[in-house]
Amino acid sequence: MRPVKRSRVNKARSAGKFRKQVGKTKMANLRSNPMRGGWRL
Repeated sequence: MRPVKRSRVNKARSAGKFRKQVGKTKMANLRSNPMRGGWRL
């Protein structure tokens, strides 16, 4: 593993993208099986 030394990474945009994806997976999970309670990330 290389040490992380990336510059000019838009953290806010990445966080927004990540949050959107988490919301999508959460919705898919709730729709498919709400009683099992496993969160896909």
